[in-house]
Amino acid sequence: MSKKIVIVGNGTAGASVALAARKADRKAEITILERNSFPTFSKCALPFVIEGKIKEFEDITVFSHKFFRQQKINLVNNAEVAAIDPDAKKVVYTLDGAERAIEYDKLALTTGGYAWQPRTEGDETGNVFVLRDIADGEKIRAVALKSRTGVVNGASFIAGEIAEAFVTRGLKTTMIVRSRMMRTMIDADMSKIVEQHMIDNGVDLIKGETISRVIGNGTVKAVVAGDHEIPCDVLVNSTGVRSDVTLAKSIGLETGTTGGVVVDKSMKTSNGDIYTAGDCAEDRFGLLGFPFVSLLGTVATRQGVVAGQNMVGGKTQVAPFYNAAVIKFFGLQIGSVGMTSDIAEANGMKVEALKVTHTTLPHYFPGGKDVHVKLLADPGTGKLVGAQVLAEETVPETINTLSLAIQNGMTIPQIAMADFCYAPPCADIWAPASIAAQGLGRKLAAKARRAKK
Repeated sequence: MSKKIVIVGNGTAGASVALAARKADRKAEITILERNSFPTFSKCALPFVIEGKIKEFEDITVFSHKFFRQQKINLVNNAEVAAIDPDAKKVVYTLDGAERAIEYDKLALTTGGYAWQPRTEGDETGNVFVLRDIADGEKIRAVALKSRTGVVNGASFIAGEIAEAFVTRGLKTTMIVRSRMMRTMIDADMSKIVEQHMIDNGVDLIKGETISRVIGNGTVKAVVAGDHEIPCDVLVNSTGVRSDVTLAKSIGLETGTTGGVVVDKSMKTSNGDIYTAGDCAEDRFGLLGFPFVSLLGTVATRQGVVAGQNMVGGKTQVAPFYNAAVIKFFGLQIGSVGMTSDIAEANGMKVEALKVTHTTLPHYFPGGKDVHVKLLADPGTGKLVGAQVLAEETVPETINTLSLAIQNGMTIPQIAMADFCYAPPCADIWAPASIAAQGLGRKLAAKARRAKK
């Protein structure tokens, strides 16, 4: 008898669960219940449609309705899950105004996350948005095309990309940053470089403030942040994402300190027949193993593959993740992997760090670009535990290399003398990562010598 697999949510994680289960079991009955009308699409691409770099929202479809039919996966859109009975192994949902039910052998809750925003006086007025799906994107683009001023509240990946989209569309754009840009991804010294880059490209940056009031009469006219009253035709709040665990909590699944659903290495929840993956899953960070919700599509995909395989009888374990990430604002690529200084400190780990600025090409060859590299090491073992890179090019390649170095426990001296390639039109004889590792190696050695005295 074929297994009945039900998946709630059709984002990156949910689609990955379904496709992995289908590849592992060609006979399984696989159903996806999705509350929206869209097929699987790239959330990361939404700002680029608003900007106009990608023409239409339909162009960011990853897996179409036709593709799911070809894979013999039953995608049910506009299905709102009302209840789950884990004893009867049944999911109750509404579709077209009618209540329906479906039984399962294994269930995946890939409900993702939701855009969290603090409640503010006046924020119920019009033209105040968050960006989580295509419907949001369509509304923001339509308003932006008719606007002259825009405010982005937040300092995240999406916030920076929306700010760039607004500037590109000709809006006078202000970002309100409570602390600093990309705090969960890079250290304060690297944030300063990014912030100055945003300012240099036409973004007004207000730091150390939050929005206290939204002024409007039907639609937003201005926002108040500290002593500033900023004219505003459109406001996008991008102040963070929280795991959507409403359904998980309703059936008593264990949630952790991060707010996500606790999983084991097979992506199984506290109920042996229910799995999860993606933005609602509390996994363990590859360094120190502390609880962590990644929010990265790359991690969601790998978690989904493991969950899907195991739901049809596999014995796969999820690999440790180190949160390798890259983003791009106004031509500047921003990459990181592993620990930041803040994350290390919050988890009781002391790190030694060094930042250098080098170039992508030898000084004598035209076209070289500055590269800012920061490496973080465990002073006890000398192992690389974190890396941050800013440049106009080569950042993904460098971060991927350093991610592998962290995963394989490489030390700073090993990275300093690693066999990297060279040719004047392609790369300098010493890679920027090697230069940073050489400097950090000297710093670690000096510290060790002082400790022996």
